[in-house]
Formats: sequence, C-alpha cells, structure tokens
Amino acid sequence: MTPSPAETIRHWVELLCRDLALVRDRAAAGGQSSASALAALVEAAAAGRADAAWVTELVELLRGLGIPAAQAHRGWPFSDRAVGGLPGLDDGSPAMDRYVCPQQICSRREVRRPGGSVPRCAIVGASLAVHEDDR
Repeated sequence: MTPSPAETIRHWVELLCRDLALVRDRAAAGGQSSASALAALVEAAAAGRADAAWVTELVELLRGLGIPAAQAHRGWPFSDRAVGGLPGLDDGSPAMDRYVCPQQICSRREVRRPGGSVPRCAIVGASLAVHEDDR
C-alpha cells in the first residue's frame, strides 16, 4: 500500500530526527549555507510546518551533503546503526516502554530497553512520550 502524503512527510521528519547528529556534522562541514539550510528545515519541522516542499528541500540538502536520500526514502536510516544494517532488527532484548514523537510531527517509535535512558527527539530537543497504549 502506498503511504499517504502526510505519512510520507512524517516518515521524512522521523528519518531526520533519528540521524540529525550525522546530518548536522555533514552540514557543518558543508559550510554556512548548508548549516543554515538545515537549521531552517529543523525549525520548520519543530513548528509542524513540514510539507511536500520541505521534503524536497531536505532531499536536495541531503544530496548536496552526500547522504543517500534514496536509501532513506525506502525506509533505511541515513546512518547504519541498526543491527546487521537492517532497520527494525534489534538485539532481542525484552521491551519495557514504547515511546513516540512528543509533538506528533513524525512517525518515530522507539523501545526503551530495561535500564536504558528515555529516547529523545532531536528535532524539538525533548524526551519522546510514552505511547498511549502503554499507560
């Protein structure tokens, strides 16, 4: 099933949130123009203003920074932090709490491992919220 335009936008915001540190490093190395463009995209996402034009700008920025946006579009993270390089494949630890985007601007869902810290949203700088079904 093809995702709706809104789901696609939320997915791109999620990908940026997950790997914002990597993208920021690349943007800083790319110069002031890249860093400013990224800051504007993050600000727009945090304010809930991400739309189709925002996605286009993000993809253009990623391409300019040498980040494979085509992989991200297929659901792969920009960085290779998943076990075996496969997104969604984890280490098999039992899950405690499930967390979601605190402002509901993206589709991010995270599992907090026993003893682990609460996941954080890199876009708004806040802890992810406990998923409603887990309360």
